Amino acid sequence: MAGPALAHVKQLRLTFGGAPLFDGAEFVLHKGERAAFVGANGAGKSTLMRMMARLAEPDAGEIVFASGAKVAMAPQDASFEGFATLLDYACAPSVALRGSAAPTPPHMAEAALASFGLDPERAPIAMSGGQMR
Repeated sequence: MAGPALAHVKQLRLTFGGAPLFDGAEFVLHKGERAAFVGANGAGKSTLMRMMARLAEPDAGEIVFASGAKVAMAPQDASFEGFATLLDYACAPSVALRGSAAPTPPHMAEAALASFGLDPERAPIAMSGGQMR
């Protein structure tokens, strides 16, 4: 059974140059669920994540988050240079949670890494290209 709803995307619409990228997109993410955005290049996967992180605005519709829910977004081509471990990277202010300029607390970063099956003490240089993404 799914946990409580953390995010609800409602009737999302976004156009680029008059062509709709999203038109009526809807989904709900519940606590404990994992989601993947799959599509061709230019389909809007990154744009959707940017909207969920409140870094971009839709033309219409809304994204509603549960009280206390946080969104984090790592860059597509992350630079791990200067970080000895994945935990060091995940705690860095540049990777901080939406709405915060402060570093992510280590216990939250460890939980996020664990949810993806990643060892917080692993050296980024030991990861494959796919794992880095």
